[in-house]
Amino acid sequence: MRKLRKRRGNSRYYLLFIVLAFLFLSMIMGFSHLVRHLSMFNIHRIIIVGNQNLDENFLQDLAAEFIGENLYSIPVRNVSNKYEDIVRIASLRVSRSFPNRLKIMINERIGYVYIRTIEGSLVPLNIQRIILDAKGIYPQEDLPIIHSRLSVSDLTTGSILDDDHIEKILNVHELILKSNIDERSISEYYIQNNNIYLIESMTGSKVILGDKDFPQRIQKLEFVMDNIGLNRRSTVDPRFDGQVVIR
Repeated sequence: MRKLRKRRGNSRYYLLFIVLAFLFLSMIMGFSHLVRHLSMFNIHRIIIVGNQNLDENFLQDLAAEFIGENLYSIPVRNVSNKYEDIVRIASLRVSRSFPNRLKIMINERIGYVYIRTIEGSLVPLNIQRIILDAKGIYPQEDLPIIHSRLSVSDLTTGSILDDDHIEKILNVHELILKSNIDERSISEYYIQNNNIYLIESMTGSKVILGDKDFPQRIQKLEFVMDNIGLNRRSTVDPRFDGQVVIR
């Protein structure tokens, strides 16, 4: 009878595979260790992207402590934590830009309207009704003002504003934005005797929108502004059926 040969090759392949895998992992760990300690990867510059109103130098200064540290040794979470208390920042992403730049991409909350308090302060509000920091008034944010009965102490930075009167005006403002009326032509909104008023910015004219039928009345106002025009400090009343009273 012929003797069967023992198969010895497979175990050698397994051993070779383990040795190669160990060498490969050792090379990766060694390379990682080298990268984390080479001075050529020390952070030289912080790049800010996406900010619209927030000052770039201010944002760079918040992460200035990472200048000189190795780009690949610092956790990105440590960087993002520096910005978590800024209510103007809705979200951000930190990335490493080879070989020595730290990139911070910002999604910034933008003002939608100003809330005027009973003390006369202007507090910006974004479209999601989040109260932005009152100190963050930026010249490039030319926003309409909503007069309120609220105090500064009623407006907590970072919280969502819940006020029926202001919400009613915001709904009207959204209708204005959807119309062909230039949004920059409306400077102020306020409520008096349950009627919504707005002020046209170029002439200072007062428009009485009332308390209902806002789409139809805004359409009338649009017709007047496009075809007749507004006189300085006139009063426009589109509440009547089939007509607009101007005085």
